Amino acid sequence: MIKPLTVAICLLAAPAWAQVEVQVRTEKPQFLAGEPIFVIAEVKNVGTEQVAYDGASVKPPPELSVRNGERRIIKGLTGCGSGSGVGGGFGVTDHPPMLQPGKSTTFRYLLRGYRLKPGTYELHVSGTVDVAWREPSFVQTGAPRPAFTRSITEPVEGATIDRTLALTITAASEEALRTAYAPYLAAAESFSRAGREAVNGILEMAPAFLEPEIRRLVKQRGHERGFAYAAAEALAEIDTPSSRAELIDWFDRSNDLQIRSSIVNAVARARQPDNLPFLASLLPGRSTQVDNRIRSDAALGIGMIGGKAAVEALRDAPRSPDPLVAGAMLLALGNTQSKAAIPILIERAEGQMGYVSNDACSALITLTHRSWCGGVGLEETQSKWRTWWAANARDVRVYSPDDCPDRSTLPHIW
Repeated sequence: MIKPLTVAICLLAAPAWAQVEVQVRTEKPQFLAGEPIFVIAEVKNVGTEQVAYDGASVKPPPELSVRNGERRIIKGLTGCGSGSGVGGGFGVTDHPPMLQPGKSTTFRYLLRGYRLKPGTYELHVSGTVDVAWREPSFVQTGAPRPAFTRSITEPVEGATIDRTLALTITAASEEALRTAYAPYLAAAESFSRAGREAVNGILEMAPAFLEPEIRRLVKQRGHERGFAYAAAEALAEIDTPSSRAELIDWFDRSNDLQIRSSIVNAVARARQPDNLPFLASLLPGRSTQVDNRIRSDAALGIGMIGGKAAVEALRDAPRSPDPLVAGAMLLALGNTQSKAAIPILIERAEGQMGYVSNDACSALITLTHRSWCGGVGLEETQSKWRTWWAANARDVRVYSPDDCPDRSTLPHIW
C-alpha cells in the first residue's frame, strides 16, 4: 500500500497537464568567487505535439536574481540625471528547430550583474524557457503538414518556471580561477553556441588577469555588433591603461558607428582623466544620428572626468544644433564639480524659442544644490543668475554629480 500512496502524492504535486517539463539546477554544486555562474534548464517535451525552441519564443529569457547578492557597480554618465547606455534585447529565429514529443533539450542561462563574495545565497529563477508554438518551416516531401492552430503568443503549458536554488560561492586564488576559466577560453575559439556562451561568461565577469585574452577576442570579433557592447563593458571594468588604450584603438579600427557608440559609452563611463583627449577629439562629430549619440556620450564622459580641463574642453567644443548634443554639453558642465562651469551655464541657458533650458537648470542644480529655475523668462532669469553669481562666486560650494539632492527642499537663488 505504501508504494501506490507515494505515487498518488507525487501526481497531486505535479501539474494536471503539461506540454513540457522543466528541471532547473545550477551548473555546478559550487562556484569560485569571480567565476561565471550558469543555470541549467532541462526541457523535456512530455506532450503529444512538437514545439519550437532555441530562438522560438517572443518572451525574454528567465530572470536570474540573487537575494542579498552584491551587484556589479555600473557607473553612469549623468549623475543625478537620467542614465545613458546601450540597451540589449532578444530576437525570434525565423526557422527554429522543433522539439519532438519525448525528446529533451537543454538551455544555459548566465547570471548577470553580480559580483558575489564567498558565502551561501538564494538564486531565484523566474520566467519562461525558450519554447513556443510555431509551425515548422520545412516539411518532408509527401508527409502530411501538421495543422497548427495555436498562436506563437499562447503559453506552452509547463514552460513557466519560478524556482529558488541554493548557490554556494567559495574563495579562490588566481591560479584556481585560471584553471576554472581554461575550458571557457578553449570554447571561446569556436563560433558555436557553446563558444558564444563561453565568451559571454568571460566578458560578464571580466577578470583582470584575462585582459590579454579579452583584447585578443576583441581583435578577432570586434566587428560583431552583438559582441561589441559586452566586450567594451569588460575592458572598461578592467580599467587599466592598456585596457583603455585597447578601447581607443578599437574605435579607430572600426567603421561601424554602432560599435563605435558602444566603445565611447564604455570609455566615457570609466571617468579616467587619460581618456579626456580622446573624448574631446570626438566632439566636432559628423551630424549623423548615431554620431550625435557618440558626441553626447563623449561630452558626458568629459563631464564625469571633471575639473578645469574638462570645463575647458566642453567650453571650446563646437556648438551643436542637435538638441541631444547641446543638452548633453550642458549636463556635462554640471557634472564637472568645477565653479568655472557656472558662468558658462548661465550664458548658455537659452533653450528652444527663448525659454530657459531644462538641461541648464538641471546642470546648475547638480553643481550648486540650489533651485535655479522659477518659470520666468530667459532674460529675467539670466539677470538674476548673474547677480547671484557676482555676489557668491567666491564662497559658493560645488557638488559631485553622485551627490543627489532632494530637489523639493532646495533653496532658491532669489
